[in-house]
Amino acid sequence: MGIVLGAILTFTMNLFFFKKNAQVKETERIATEHRELVERVGKMEVTLTMIGQSILPMSTAFQAILVKELTHFHTPVVDALLEKLGPPLTITEEEMETLKAELIKRTEELDPLVGEAERESAIILPYVIKRVKRERDGGGQLMGEQIQLVSVSTDSPDTIGQTAP
Repeated sequence: MGIVLGAILTFTMNLFFFKKNAQVKETERIATEHRELVERVGKMEVTLTMIGQSILPMSTAFQAILVKELTHFHTPVVDALLEKLGPPLTITEEEMETLKAELIKRTEELDPLVGEAERESAIILPYVIKRVKRERDGGGQLMGEQIQLVSVSTDSPDTIGQTAP
């Protein structure tokens, strides 16, 4: 009876220590994986920050295109105001109102040096400036939103037999 009791006690102690060692090893494995995961997330955050600094938001890039199109040697007042749009943004509210008035003049003048594309750019620019300002202030970002492009084939069931205008 003592031998059986000793065997059961030995078996129970071995089972206890085996499970204890397994738990310790599992805890160490989880801690190692957690540490590796934290390091990977840290590296990703640094990379994302660098990408965010190197890529201009789409609205800012579009504003730069419009400013380039509206900049001419024969309009020094407007050129000086457009230059203040940045980066960095240094235009005051008063100068912004002056710029808007000058852009309205540009849309209405019949100067042969001002083409239709430039008139359209003069109309669009104030709206783009508002959007860029909103994005810089943090209110117009598309964080959390996804942009999804959808292509429609011309031979889809809804368009068979129809022609594009």
